[in-house]
Amino acid sequence: MTILITGGAGVIGRELISSLSYNLVVFDLEIEKDFFDENVVSFSGDLRNKRDIEKIFKLYKFDGILHLGAISQVKIAEEQPELCFETNVQGSKNLIEVIQSLDYSPWVIFASSREVYGEQKRLPIKEDSILMPKNNYGKTKKIGEELFEELHCNHGNSLIVLRLSNVYGSTQDKKERVVPSFVHSILDNKDVEIHGGKQKLDFIHIEDVIVAFEKCIDKLAFKKDYYKTLNLSSNNSYSIEELLCKTEEVLAVKAKKNIVKDLGFTVGHYWGDNSLFKEEIYPLEFQSLNSGLKKYIERIKENS
Repeated sequence: MTILITGGAGVIGRELISSLSYNLVVFDLEIEKDFFDENVVSFSGDLRNKRDIEKIFKLYKFDGILHLGAISQVKIAEEQPELCFETNVQGSKNLIEVIQSLDYSPWVIFASSREVYGEQKRLPIKEDSILMPKNNYGKTKKIGEELFEELHCNHGNSLIVLRLSNVYGSTQDKKERVVPSFVHSILDNKDVEIHGGKQKLDFIHIEDVIVAFEKCIDKLAFKKDYYKTLNLSSNNSYSIEELLCKTEEVLAVKAKKNIVKDLGFTVGHYWGDNSLFKEEIYPLEFQSLNSGLKKYIERIKENS
């Protein structure tokens, strides 16, 4: 099976590439030399440029596509809304137009986000909740979901939309994200900057994310005309203050805190119901936050 991974040089993409045993073709904006193993084919290109995408499809026939490519940091999406829209929406449109031009129908897994829900009153949040995105990132992911739904309805491509919660656990993650920020600040004996602190979020370990993608691939490889939108979440919710306490417990260190004003465009409370994923795809037992933090911190120490 040959699979295209857009945004393959990102955190989830790199972890997937290390785990998947298929023929993989990676497409990303910037790919450094020797970034991947020799058995992985990689192309540098821009989703905003349709010709860059067309070149790859002229060279390969894909069984499936993992569409991870996006501006994925909420803060950057707020600071650069045009870049966010052009990449996340126009980039997805370009990919879809190329898929529509094919004489075959590859399946698609679209990496969406819990940000599409915005603030919800009913918790845990189920997939049929009304989408009310609060920020630019969530708004562009909502549009992306609608575009891929149209692809399925009009062209029959099997599709799974995964709404990811807060992914952590990769040593390749950006240190600005909340879990890496807390861990590295404590390890470096720096103040832990907390924006607000009362927000409650759902954290999912990268290992669980990779297993979930693998199970989705298995499903789509043998299931034709399939379409589901699924939460990929741990079905637990922790406040930012609780996250810091658990991080302190694992490291056996008391953090120095610097509490600052909430950014304003982040969602205050997310708790995702994962029962539909377990029913449709696989009854995955998601790791506890304590267990996941221990693994993550061990990996950081091993690589330091």
